[in-house]
Amino acid sequence: QALQAAQRLGDPVGLGHAHYELGRGLVLTGDFAEAEPHLSTALDIFGRLGDRANEATVHQGFGALFEHQGRYAQALVHAREAMRVVEEIGPASTLAGLENSVGWLYAHLGQCEKALVYCQRSLEFQREIGYRGGVADVLDSLGYTHSRMNDHPQAADCYQQAVEIYSEIGDRYHEAGSYLGLGDAQLEAVGPAAARESWQQALDILESIPHDDADQARDRLASLPAPSKMKM
Repeated sequence: QALQAAQRLGDPVGLGHAHYELGRGLVLTGDFAEAEPHLSTALDIFGRLGDRANEATVHQGFGALFEHQGRYAQALVHAREAMRVVEEIGPASTLAGLENSVGWLYAHLGQCEKALVYCQRSLEFQREIGYRGGVADVLDSLGYTHSRMNDHPQAADCYQQAVEIYSEIGDRYHEAGSYLGLGDAQLEAVGPAAARESWQQALDILESIPHDDADQARDRLASLPAPSKMKM
């Protein structure tokens, strides 16, 4: 409806926002092929308008699109472009989140040393501005990065800190995600008993929301031997 209204009015700003929001919604519903042209149109409109802030926003949308598809190199291009714009125009809170996004993507590409640089810088930003959710997001990214580097005790420590913050601020979905990562790290660093406990916590949360990611927790739990058969 917003898109149709903007078209009737000949409102380019409204058109840009409508295409972006449609693209973002389609990403969230998994309609990736439908999402991409809407994001492309939004980026073109905001580019012609010289609206750099919204250009950066659409670049973030493209980053989410490509990340959901596992196209991490392409996602990184857009995340870095969004970061470049925000470095010039602000605000610092957005830059902090983008630093974390860039680090997260580098970790998925196996460039973990670069990931650590961006994530640590983001962590300093988030702590400086006092955004607890942002701190937890970065700690989760650091947990993943340390896991990729086979430093499982450090990964578990980062995930544990993320879990505690998410719990404090009531972000149940991301708390469950960090519990999944925590269990992965604990399986390598401590053993299956600790991993089972964390994965069960994740499952309990995801079932209570409810969310389809609960299947990830179930699969992990199913992969473990029965408790009585575990080696201590």
